[in-house]
Amino acid sequence: MLPRLFAAILVLGSCGPLLSGPVPEGGATAPEASEAGWTSKFRDPEDGGLDLSGFLDTAAGFVPVVVPITEPAVGFGLAAVPVFISKNDPAPDGSPVRPNILAAGGVLTENGSEGVFGFHSGNWLDGKLRTTVGGLGASVNLDFYGIGNRARQYNIEMAGGLVEGRYQLGDSAFMAGLGFLYADMRVSFDNPFPILGDRRFSVDSQLGGPSALLSYDTRDNIFTPEEGTFAAVSYTH
Repeated sequence: MLPRLFAAILVLGSCGPLLSGPVPEGGATAPEASEAGWTSKFRDPEDGGLDLSGFLDTAAGFVPVVVPITEPAVGFGLAAVPVFISKNDPAPDGSPVRPNILAAGGVLTENGSEGVFGFHSGNWLDGKLRTTVGGLGASVNLDFYGIGNRARQYNIEMAGGLVEGRYQLGDSAFMAGLGFLYADMRVSFDNPFPILGDRRFSVDSQLGGPSALLSYDTRDNIFTPEEGTFAAVSYTH
């Protein structure tokens, strides 16, 4: 039961004004040249338009992401997650190594639903080894209208985690590895039969297992690719 996301607002803290045009040749002072170099991370080198991919792909930065929630089942709410991006040095052969990404945030809605989550994607050994670790915990309050003439409230509590590791196969674009997923969930609900009083019932379930992973990635950019192919398959037992 994931709430629909109405819109996403991406805010870059302390970015400052973007230049309206290129710096004239020979006419830039030291502060102007410094500002031009800084703001170039937010401009497309071909047409000069606003483009965040340079900043996201190369700079060690922090991008706060705020997502309004407008799902009637849980009411209005907000999800907020700061994303930290750290640049990796190129591999010995000069090929780029994708950045490490760390994100952690939370969700809160007006009916009391809430959750926290975290994620890290790391690249090691000059990009040959890639790891992914993630976790979440949430409590979601919902209403069920299937019995009687009034809503019956129920709650879903969940906690889980994911860990994956992939290693590059030779010099190819293929990576293979293993992963493990675990989730623990409890669904509790109001008693639908008045004769039993105000008791609440609950059902617990757990899910977990290893997985085999294989991916192929030739994209020129992981954030806003213009060319390349990405494909992945997995088998979970």
